[in-house]
Amino acid sequence: MKKMTILLSILAVSSAGATRTAENLKGFRNVCVNASFEEKGKENEAVRGKLITRLEAALKKANIAVAPGECGPKGLTANRQVNLFFSFFTTDDGDIYQASLEGWLSKEGNYKEVTLWSDLYIGGLDVGGGSLEAADLADELVADFIADWKKTTH
Repeated sequence: MKKMTILLSILAVSSAGATRTAENLKGFRNVCVNASFEEKGKENEAVRGKLITRLEAALKKANIAVAPGECGPKGLTANRQVNLFFSFFTTDDGDIYQASLEGWLSKEGNYKEVTLWSDLYIGGLDVGGGSLEAADLADELVADFIADWKKTTH
């Protein structure tokens, strides 16, 4: 029990982890966006849709082409499209979250689901505040992606 209390105390303070490799984004021309949102073990499609719209708007504002439709089959270097996936979920109690943004390909050579770029936050939040926290974190994460995208010669 003591170990669990210490772990939860550590997680209550926000932390981040990333493999933001801007060089991996070079040569891609567009991005396809998808997302998931789950709070206290329940998915929320309305929030998910708003997050996708928010991410797409930020990318378009930065003059990054956003591909319409399904992401999976199109995420290939041959298509010059990166799949961008935002994920937000909380613990069942709703007081700890994880938010991540990943740029990935559905297939490359013999490899499937190749992650080219990722950024991640873990932290504590007020129970019931997941949608607001997700929106803020989506803004931060997509800003990081845009900054790295612009570092390459797009």
